[in-house]
Amino acid sequence: MTDPTIIPCAEALRLLATHLDGELDAVRSADMERHLARCRSCYSRAEFERGLKSELAALRGQPVRASFEERIRSLIDRFNVSTTK
Repeated sequence: MTDPTIIPCAEALRLLATHLDGELDAVRSADMERHLARCRSCYSRAEFERGLKSELAALRGQPVRASFEERIRSLIDRFNVSTTK
């Protein structure tokens, strides 16, 4: 992204979950929507996150096998490590 009026990808990715949860103020949410409208990479990530969120919501209340929970926790830990570098 080279347009200085558009937030950078790093910031967009940092705000993505908050945006998808509807927790950004109107200005920041509009900034995110403009960024996603112009950045194919971030848009793809947002679509993946939306789909994942939807799938997880559909599973709410369902019992979870311990092995599955361990895999998810491991993926979250790896994601958190990679995003803090």
